[in-house]
Amino acid sequence: MEKEDQHSKIAYIIYDEYMYFSEGVANHLGLPSIILYTSSAANMMTYQTIPGLLKEGYIPIPDAMMLELVPGLEPLRFKDLLITNFRDLDDLLQLIVKAHDSRPSSAIIWNTMDCLEQSSLAHLWQEYQLPLFPIGPLHRTIPTPSISLLKEDQNCISWLDKQSHNCHLCKRGKHSLLGQ
Repeated sequence: MEKEDQHSKIAYIIYDEYMYFSEGVANHLGLPSIILYTSSAANMMTYQTIPGLLKEGYIPIPDAMMLELVPGLEPLRFKDLLITNFRDLDDLLQLIVKAHDSRPSSAIIWNTMDCLEQSSLAHLWQEYQLPLFPIGPLHRTIPTPSISLLKEDQNCISWLDKQSHNCHLCKRGKHSLLGQ
């Protein structure tokens, strides 16, 4: 089969943000590509903010600032940023630059819903000027398997049954049972 015939059936290469090297493969083959961000649009905005925070001297983050609001990302606090989990800041910054350069792509797929992250998606569209497809939440689109290799631990059920039905967290909307 000739090279042209092989690629005539492929419309796009869709790749995960951390498989950024796939963009080079798509370019080599002359195919358009689409990035799949498995995280939220707000998460992408936090990554975009990190180089500016570094330049402004906020990073490394002193322990005393962990509860302060991140400029431009309110209501997030510094403790909410992923950089607090990384030991080597230089490695993280290199990963951010490589994994979040969406400019060569034809579009971006997001694991979110427009109604949940309308302002974040609008901001990202302004920056990238690419079609954005919010198709999430992805964990809800795939049916839960009915069979598990692990036996479920039922030990907590008797404790839960003894708890008050007037949970203060439920009243405030802080959590819901079984993610529903």
